[in-house]
Amino acid sequence: MKRRMTISGIALLLATLAMITAGCKSSEEGEAGPVGTLLRYGDCKNWPAAGTPGTTRGSDQGCIEYRYDGRKLELKHVNAGFNCCPGDIGAEIRVAGNVITITEREAAAGCHCLCLFDLDMLIEDLPAAEYFIQVHEPYIRDGEPLQFSVRLAAGTSGAYCRPRTDYPWGASGGGAE
Repeated sequence: MKRRMTISGIALLLATLAMITAGCKSSEEGEAGPVGTLLRYGDCKNWPAAGTPGTTRGSDQGCIEYRYDGRKLELKHVNAGFNCCPGDIGAEIRVAGNVITITEREAAAGCHCLCLFDLDMLIEDLPAAEYFIQVHEPYIRDGEPLQFSVRLAAGTSGAYCRPRTDYPWGASGGGAE
């Protein structure tokens, strides 16, 4: 009788452990959600003369160009303002519900000038939906981020641009103040 209770107890314990284990999902099974990454950033821009082939955006605007394939959102921040000697440039990319927040930062302010850079970012595993995108830049004097709404579906691409008049935007000489 005692042996039968011990076997029943072990069987009950094993069944409970099996149910607990079956109910758990690892983050590799899709629970992690969208993941954003800064892929690369260019050098400080030296502005060519107006009309030079290959220039798509003037120095007097900040832009977010985007392309969505149904799973991945590629973002390019054109003319992001940073110190001329920023050390490493980074971006924290958060997706909370339908709000995408990008906070850009630099490791150092090593020079007495500002410069414009292009940053390439990627958000993977992003479901198609309407999103509100905010990009917080370190040197915007009015404090207002680039922000806009976009409905993402496979094949969506476009750009949102905002005029910028404070230094270094509109300064065609690159990093001189």
